[in-house]
Amino acid sequence: MLLLTFLLCGAVLGEARWSAKTHEEEVILLFNIKKKEAFSPDLKGLDTLLSSQDKDASFRHVCFWNYLESDTIIQSELMESFKANYPLELKAALDSAGNMHNPKVISLRKVFSECLLKTPSVQKIDALFRKRGYTVSSVSCEKFRIDKTTDQFRFKAITWLIITKAEDAAHDS
Repeated sequence: MLLLTFLLCGAVLGEARWSAKTHEEEVILLFNIKKKEAFSPDLKGLDTLLSSQDKDASFRHVCFWNYLESDTIIQSELMESFKANYPLELKAALDSAGNMHNPKVISLRKVFSECLLKTPSVQKIDALFRKRGYTVSSVSCEKFRIDKTTDQFRFKAITWLIITKAEDAAHDS
């Protein structure tokens, strides 16, 4: 059985595209983007690449942090999710120092996973995994902070989308 590790990585060089690398029986999928370029996940490319993998392949996680930090669309979706679900915590965190040790930022970090899972971008990625009997079930996050060095707030964190078997997922035939 192959264990697949997905990396959604921001790269300075190359067009937006998915690619696969094999290392010690792991297939690593990469999403390369031009730095500071807004994009939506290339779902057709991800769908094609997922379809090309061995039927016995096991999906575990998507490395999401460079995508999260680089993409203006996911940043906007995440901000809207925080505003809709935790407006008081968001305001307190944005008004404070954005470092990861600040108690107001820690409060927002506690709901970060929930809000990220509700974003349209993550829901689209989840739909592709569901077609193969898997789901984006949770988020793992470290070093959550808010960057206020530009004129816009930016959420930053070492972030993994956790992929698990989905008993109720619709399978392709």
